[in-house]
Amino acid sequence: MHNTTAGYWSILTQCHKPGTAIAAIEDTFAMGVLEAWSQLQFQHGDILLVCYDELWPQYLAPPIGSAALACALVLTSHKSGHNLGKIARPTIQAESIEFAQELLELVQSAPAAACIPLLKALKQVDYDGMVALNTQGVNWVTRLHRV
Repeated sequence: MHNTTAGYWSILTQCHKPGTAIAAIEDTFAMGVLEAWSQLQFQHGDILLVCYDELWPQYLAPPIGSAALACALVLTSHKSGHNLGKIARPTIQAESIEFAQELLELVQSAPAAACIPLLKALKQVDYDGMVALNTQGVNWVTRLHRV
């Protein structure tokens, strides 16, 4: 299913660049950011990072996918007046970052909601610190410096 969306988007926009689809349950957003960050280290330009959850058919009865949610970010290697911030390479951090209970509940039904802390940090004009990229298991984080 997750390849379908990228395929339709590339056909619609006539984009001939390669695409990557990642499915890593609670770590999907973190792995997407890590993949995009890594690609930008070797090929300069822009990368569209889209993270989404679909509603799963009831007959599958999955433990996730009970809410549809999506976010999209353009990550770039170019410096311009339009950049909101600069992120460092995503890494594993020993201690976890606290999450509001309602965010934890949302991520349990829609893992793409792990994007919310980064979106909130980008909204803060003077933010400079660590941002969690997932809510469970290994603690993936990135440092965000607002420009």
